Amino acid sequence: IDGTHILVVVPKAVQERFRNRKNCVSVNCQVIIDDKMRIRNLIDRWPGSVHDSRIFRNSRIYDLLESNAYSGHLLGDAGYPCKRYLLTPHSNPTTASEKKYQKAHIRTRNLIERMFGAWKTKFFCLRTQLRLKLETILNVIVACGVILNFCINEKEEIQLQPADINENMSGSDGDIQGMQKRRNLINSYFI
Repeated sequence: IDGTHILVVVPKAVQERFRNRKNCVSVNCQVIIDDKMRIRNLIDRWPGSVHDSRIFRNSRIYDLLESNAYSGHLLGDAGYPCKRYLLTPHSNPTTASEKKYQKAHIRTRNLIERMFGAWKTKFFCLRTQLRLKLETILNVIVACGVILNFCINEKEEIQLQPADINENMSGSDGDIQGMQKRRNLINSYFI
């Protein structure tokens, strides 16, 4: 799970709501992918000023995971809280096991960064500033996601861009269950 920003033009009256931390006007899209880089969940209705973790907390998938309606795990970056279903980087890996977990987490989560690069390479409109009505922009974003999934399913060659791997990711705190789940995972699989 991660967010990516798509640059947009919006009316001046709402422009500041869409201004992100890099001072660009954008829509922040939450994306969840699978191990084949197919988009499994896409939310594209939030202004660029909204943090990824807030989008997640206000999503249907969050409610389903919180209520145990879904099982499994998401991998998120340090901007997300560690939860029993959302594994984040360790805040200060010191043991060999914690360092192995951190390396595996970074390597696996790198898939979403590569997918974002492939998505924006395949659909040039996602790399430039979309100058359409906001409702149309949101439809274009979803359509590009659907077409990318189709291309992946049909095994069409997708240009993958190397993603920046931040080896020094500082993890976030989360709830006790989440941190215990991460600790158990480290102790069981990263010995």
